[in-house]
Order: sequence, then structure tokens, then C-alpha cells
Amino acid sequence: MNKISEISCAEKHAKKVAQYYRLQAPIYDVTRWSFLFGRKTLIDQIPSLRAQPTILEVGCGTGKNLIYLKQRFPDADITGIDLSTDMIGKAQKNITTPSISLKKMRYGSGKLKEETYDLILLSYTLTMMGAEYSHIVSRIKNNLNANGYLAVVDFHTSPFSWFRK
Repeated sequence: MNKISEISCAEKHAKKVAQYYRLQAPIYDVTRWSFLFGRKTLIDQIPSLRAQPTILEVGCGTGKNLIYLKQRFPDADITGIDLSTDMIGKAQKNITTPSISLKKMRYGSGKLKEETYDLILLSYTLTMMGAEYSHIVSRIKNNLNANGYLAVVDFHTSPFSWFRK
């Protein structure tokens, strides 16, 4: 597949995901507690970071993880990105802390190419990336500081058979 085909496939997939979250945004926070397990546990298990760490959440949704990350790492400079205008809109309403910034963008679009972080968090994001996920994981390596951490929680095993792939 050539570069133009890869970009157009990624953009098409991003549009589908954005359409999905346009419908989900109004009900997201009241419904996801019932099956998106492990977010708080993942953040609790992140080792101590250097003073004034930089943190990126890819697929920040309504900003719930960003708020918890700020509680866990109060001196952190935190950025949340999401490709959904609707989800970023919800996050903007939920977040009032100036040291948390939000960007409406698709990770891998090149806008963060030169930036590096002490922690990159993906919470149920890889599942939504479709075939692009392996490319994304490869790019994340370039955005992590030398001693940075990648923290991921996603679907894999569940006591519910209808969640298994």
C-alpha cells in the first residue's frame, strides 16, 4: 500500500470513529463505567515520574482520565488529544485546570511529530484504531522520552464471553 492510500484509509477510519462518538458523547460517561474496566487501576500503577512530567493521553474522550492523572501527578503538564469534536467538547466542559490542554486531532497525523512525553496513555484507544494500531504503536516510540512509559488498558480478556475476540 502506498503512502497516499495509507493516509486516505486512516482518514476514512477516523471519520467513522468520529461519527460513532458523535452519537456516544452525550451518554459516554454514564454508560462506560459498566464495561471499560481498569482505567483508574492503570493510572494508580504508573511508577513515579520525574518532577514536572509531560503526559499525553491519546483518545482522551471526555477528559476523565486527564482529571485523575492531574490528581496523581499534580505538577504534570498534561495534553489530551481526541479526533472527535464531540468528545473534546465534553472534555472542555469537564476540565478547568490550565495545565491540562486539549487538542482535537488524530494521533499519527504528524502534528506531534517532534514532541516527547514522559508518559503516553492509551485507554481503550487501540481497539478503536482498527488496522492503524500497529503504525500508531510504532510512532509512540518516537514520542516517548528515553525513560518514558507507555501505559495501555484495552480489551483483551474479560469474564464476559461477548467481549472476547
